[in-house]
Amino acid sequence: SGESVLATLSERAQLLGKISDVASQNQIRVQSLTPKTETEGGYVRLKIDMDGQSNFLQLLKFLKSVEKIGAGIKVSDITMLWQPSSNPKDRRYPLQVQIIFETFLKQRVKKNV
Repeated sequence: SGESVLATLSERAQLLGKISDVASQNQIRVQSLTPKTETEGGYVRLKIDMDGQSNFLQLLKFLKSVEKIGAGIKVSDITMLWQPSSNPKDRRYPLQVQIIFETFLKQRVKKNV
C-alpha cells in the first residue's frame, strides 16, 4: 500500500536533514529551509520552503536526488532568478532558487487512555 511511503511527523527533522545533505552533496548553497505543516484529515501536509543558490546542472541533479529520498516528496513549485555575480567566488552559483517541496506525513495516533 502507499501508506508505508508516508513519513511520520516525528521524522520531519530527519527529512529536513536529508534534503540539506543532498543539497550539499550537489554543491547547492542552502540559505534557508523552512518547514510548514497543515493538518488535513488524519494527515499532515508538510511544505518545505528552500532558498538557495546553485547553477542549473547542480539544481537538476539535486531535484532528482531529493525525489530518491522517498517519503513521497514532490517539488510543488520552483522559482529561479538568474543573478550572475561579478565576484569570481560566487560565479559558481548564478541562480537564486526558491523551491517548495511537499509531502504528507502520518499523524501519531492519539490513544484515549
